[in-house]
Amino acid sequence: MTVKYSVVFLLALSCYDVNSASQDPVVYWGDFRYHMNYVGAIYHGQTVTGERVYISRTIVADEQSVSFMPGSFIFGYQYQPATLNGNHYINYAELYFLLTNDYDKLEWRPATAENFTELLNQDDFEPVQGGWIYELDTKANASLYIGAADVPKYGDFIGKIFHNYHEEDRNGVLHLDIQEEEIVIAKDDVYQVLGVRK
Repeated sequence: MTVKYSVVFLLALSCYDVNSASQDPVVYWGDFRYHMNYVGAIYHGQTVTGERVYISRTIVADEQSVSFMPGSFIFGYQYQPATLNGNHYINYAELYFLLTNDYDKLEWRPATAENFTELLNQDDFEPVQGGWIYELDTKANASLYIGAADVPKYGDFIGKIFHNYHEEDRNGVLHLDIQEEEIVIAKDDVYQVLGVRK
């Protein structure tokens, strides 16, 4: 059974390119369908031509403003130039943690275990809802690890593994199509599968 999460929003946002020394604002009005509890996104580049795209979970203060919190995640990916049955598959990904909410000096770090530990040890790091992307396989249509639950500051990582993951662009609207979902709990890089929903 295909699992689909739908959250519709139209947000105009700008993004700091981690591979550039200068601000590179990109405004994108989009419909990003993701987990119901998380809204907000940053898009950077084109979504159907192989250009890199950044997407970030954000915390929405009200309908008109979006605020970032330390611990928010961001990841970039590229689509394969070719499509399969109208679907654009992910074939590249990079993960980053947001380490500051100061718009004048946005700081992103690769989401390694070392940087994750450093983030947790910051005095001002207090995750509101928790949830972040922690690890994923960069092969097309492969497993994707996504934190999708409240996580104590020094507690276990609780998340999900999405298998056979892809997005479909239907008239400019992106749809996540998740064909298998595993609920997992992880600590010290040891993953325990708690259940599978297909």
